[in-house]
Amino acid sequence: RRATCNIRSSTKFSSIWRKHAIAISNLILGQNPQITTERFRMNFTALSNASLAIHIHLAAVALAIILTIAIVYLRKGTSLHKLCGRIWVAGMALTALSSFWISTGGSFFGFSFIHLISVYVLVQLFRAIRAAKLGRIIEHKYAMLSIVWGGLVVAGFLSFLPGRIMFRIFFA
Repeated sequence: RRATCNIRSSTKFSSIWRKHAIAISNLILGQNPQITTERFRMNFTALSNASLAIHIHLAAVALAIILTIAIVYLRKGTSLHKLCGRIWVAGMALTALSSFWISTGGSFFGFSFIHLISVYVLVQLFRAIRAAKLGRIIEHKYAMLSIVWGGLVVAGFLSFLPGRIMFRIFFA
Protein backbone atom coordinates (compact mmCIF):
# COMPACT_ATOMS: atom_id res chain seq x y z
CA ARG A 1 0.00 0.00 0.00
CA ARG A 2 1.35 3.42 -0.96
CA ALA A 3 1.74 6.23 1.52
CA THR A 4 -0.41 9.24 0.79
CA CYS A 5 -0.73 12.70 2.19
CA ASN A 6 -4.10 13.31 3.85
CA ILE A 7 -4.48 16.92 4.93
CA ARG A 8 -8.01 18.11 5.67
CA SER A 9 -9.14 21.69 5.45
CA SER A 10 -12.30 23.73 5.07
CA THR A 11 -11.18 26.88 3.28
CA LYS A 12 -10.47 27.27 -0.41
CA PHE A 13 -7.02 28.74 0.24
CA SER A 14 -6.08 25.78 2.43
CA SER A 15 -7.39 23.35 -0.16
CA ILE A 16 -4.98 24.87 -2.67
CA TRP A 17 -2.11 24.29 -0.24
CA ARG A 18 -3.41 20.76 0.37
CA LYS A 19 -3.34 20.01 -3.37
CA HIS A 20 0.23 21.26 -3.64
CA ALA A 21 1.33 19.32 -0.55
CA ILE A 22 -0.19 16.14 -1.99
CA ALA A 23 1.42 16.76 -5.38
CA ILE A 24 4.85 17.30 -3.83
CA SER A 25 4.53 14.28 -1.55
CA ASN A 26 3.45 12.12 -4.49
CA LEU A 27 6.46 13.33 -6.45
CA ILE A 28 8.82 12.59 -3.53
CA LEU A 29 7.29 9.17 -2.93
CA GLY A 30 7.62 8.34 -6.63
CA GLN A 31 3.93 7.87 -7.24
CA ASN A 32 2.20 8.25 -10.56
CA PRO A 33 3.46 11.46 -12.22
CA GLN A 34 0.16 11.81 -14.09
CA ILE A 35 -1.67 12.20 -10.79
CA THR A 36 0.89 14.76 -9.71
CA THR A 37 0.47 16.87 -12.84
CA GLU A 38 -3.32 16.74 -12.56
CA ARG A 39 -3.23 18.06 -9.02
CA PHE A 40 -0.51 20.63 -9.49
CA ARG A 41 -1.14 22.96 -12.39
CA MET A 42 0.66 26.19 -12.93
CA ASN A 43 -1.20 28.93 -14.76
CA PHE A 44 1.26 30.76 -16.99
CA THR A 45 -1.36 32.99 -18.65
CA ALA A 46 -0.77 35.64 -15.98
CA LEU A 47 2.93 35.60 -16.88
CA SER A 48 2.36 35.59 -20.62
CA ASN A 49 0.21 38.72 -20.28
CA ALA A 50 2.77 40.46 -18.05
CA SER A 51 4.90 43.44 -19.05
CA LEU A 52 8.52 43.29 -20.17
CA ALA A 53 9.58 44.74 -16.80
CA ILE A 54 8.05 41.73 -15.01
CA HIS A 55 9.83 39.28 -17.32
CA ILE A 56 13.17 41.05 -16.72
CA HIS A 57 12.45 41.15 -12.99
CA LEU A 58 11.68 37.41 -12.79
CA ALA A 59 14.74 36.46 -14.85
CA ALA A 60 16.99 38.56 -12.61
CA VAL A 61 15.41 37.09 -9.46
CA ALA A 62 15.87 33.55 -10.77
CA LEU A 63 19.54 34.27 -11.48
CA ALA A 64 19.99 35.78 -8.01
CA ILE A 65 18.35 32.82 -6.27
CA ILE A 66 20.49 30.28 -8.12
CA LEU A 67 23.67 32.24 -7.43
CA THR A 68 22.70 32.72 -3.77
CA ILE A 69 22.61 28.95 -3.35
CA ALA A 70 25.92 28.57 -5.18
CA ILE A 71 27.67 31.34 -3.22
CA VAL A 72 26.61 29.80 0.10
CA TYR A 73 28.56 26.66 -0.77
CA LEU A 74 31.59 28.36 -2.33
CA ARG A 75 34.72 29.02 -0.34
CA LYS A 76 34.70 32.70 0.51
CA GLY A 77 37.35 35.00 -0.97
CA THR A 78 38.19 32.82 -3.97
CA SER A 79 38.12 34.15 -7.51
CA LEU A 80 35.01 32.04 -8.23
CA HIS A 81 33.26 33.53 -5.19
CA LYS A 82 34.12 37.02 -6.42
CA LEU A 83 32.94 36.29 -9.97
CA CYS A 84 29.65 34.78 -8.79
CA GLY A 85 29.28 37.68 -6.37
CA ARG A 86 29.69 40.27 -9.12
CA ILE A 87 27.08 38.53 -11.27
CA TRP A 88 24.79 38.23 -8.22
CA VAL A 89 25.13 41.97 -7.49
CA ALA A 90 24.23 42.74 -11.12
CA GLY A 91 21.21 40.42 -10.87
CA MET A 92 20.02 41.97 -7.61
CA ALA A 93 20.54 45.50 -8.95
CA LEU A 94 18.55 44.61 -12.07
CA THR A 95 15.85 43.06 -9.88
CA ALA A 96 15.59 46.17 -7.71
CA LEU A 97 15.69 48.61 -10.61
CA SER A 98 13.18 46.72 -12.73
CA SER A 99 10.70 46.73 -9.83
CA PHE A 100 10.23 50.48 -10.27
CA TRP A 101 8.58 49.82 -13.64
CA ILE A 102 6.16 47.33 -12.09
CA SER A 103 3.11 49.23 -10.96
CA THR A 104 0.99 47.71 -8.24
CA GLY A 105 -1.41 50.61 -7.90
CA GLY A 106 0.11 51.43 -4.54
CA SER A 107 -0.80 54.34 -2.36
CA PHE A 108 2.09 56.65 -3.33
CA PHE A 109 2.25 57.42 -7.08
CA GLY A 110 1.82 53.75 -7.99
CA PHE A 111 4.52 52.56 -5.59
CA SER A 112 3.96 50.29 -2.62
CA PHE A 113 5.83 48.97 0.42
CA ILE A 114 7.66 46.42 -1.70
CA HIS A 115 9.32 49.28 -3.61
CA LEU A 116 10.90 50.43 -0.33
CA ILE A 117 12.58 47.03 -0.25
CA SER A 118 14.05 47.79 -3.68
CA VAL A 119 15.51 51.07 -2.40
CA TYR A 120 16.88 49.20 0.62
CA VAL A 121 18.49 46.57 -1.64
CA LEU A 122 20.19 49.21 -3.78
CA VAL A 123 21.59 51.00 -0.72
CA GLN A 124 22.79 47.74 0.81
CA LEU A 125 24.42 46.67 -2.47
CA PHE A 126 26.43 49.88 -2.44
CA ARG A 127 27.42 49.34 1.21
CA ALA A 128 28.36 45.70 0.62
CA ILE A 129 30.54 46.47 -2.39
CA ARG A 130 32.27 49.33 -0.59
CA ALA A 131 32.88 47.13 2.48
CA ALA A 132 34.39 44.36 0.36
CA LYS A 133 36.70 46.80 -1.44
CA LEU A 134 37.85 48.26 1.87
CA GLY A 135 38.47 44.80 3.32
CA ARG A 136 35.68 45.02 5.89
CA ILE A 137 34.57 41.43 5.42
CA ILE A 138 32.20 41.24 8.41
CA GLU A 139 30.35 44.38 7.26
CA HIS A 140 30.25 42.95 3.72
CA LYS A 141 28.87 39.65 5.00
CA TYR A 142 26.05 41.24 7.01
CA ALA A 143 25.12 43.65 4.21
CA MET A 144 24.84 40.71 1.81
CA LEU A 145 22.84 38.66 4.30
CA SER A 146 20.43 41.56 4.79
CA ILE A 147 19.95 41.75 1.01
CA VAL A 148 19.21 38.03 0.83
CA TRP A 149 16.70 38.18 3.69
CA GLY A 150 15.10 41.47 2.71
CA GLY A 151 15.39 41.37 -1.05
CA LEU A 152 14.85 37.70 -1.73
CA VAL A 153 13.07 36.11 1.24
CA VAL A 154 10.74 38.90 2.41
CA ALA A 155 10.06 40.32 -1.06
CA GLY A 156 9.68 36.79 -2.40
CA PHE A 157 7.12 35.98 0.28
CA LEU A 158 5.21 39.19 -0.50
CA SER A 159 5.14 38.31 -4.19
CA PHE A 160 3.09 35.20 -3.39
CA LEU A 161 0.30 37.12 -1.64
CA PRO A 162 -3.19 36.83 -3.21
CA GLY A 163 -3.74 39.17 -6.14
CA ARG A 164 -0.11 39.20 -7.27
CA ILE A 165 1.17 37.50 -10.43
CA MET A 166 3.15 34.78 -8.63
CA PHE A 167 0.06 33.83 -6.65
CA ARG A 168 -1.95 33.55 -9.89
CA ILE A 169 0.77 31.43 -11.51
CA PHE A 170 1.11 28.91 -8.68
CA PHE A 171 -2.29 28.89 -6.96
CA ALA A 172 -4.96 30.01 -9.42
